[in-house]
Amino acid sequence: MDNTLRNLSTTQLKRALQIREQIDNLELELSRLSLDEPVIRKARKSKLMLSEENVPNVKRKKKVMSDAQKAAISAAQRARWAKFHANKGK
Repeated sequence: MDNTLRNLSTTQLKRALQIREQIDNLELELSRLSLDEPVIRKARKSKLMLSEENVPNVKRKKKVMSDAQKAAISAAQRARWAKFHANKGK
């Protein structure tokens, strides 16, 4: 997709941006209509600058990490630091 964007003229890029904004606005309007499932794309939320009153109240499931996962991440980080400090003295 990057190559496609590089080949477009400024006018075409501006038009593509307008179309993208129209899509975002329509998705926002659609999400306001359907209170059960918002149709907003995760990647687009920051560009839409949504506030709490614009988004339907949807409960999100909290992500929980197990103790084993936390221990594995901690061990990996300790190993990275040990490797870094071992190479630092050389």
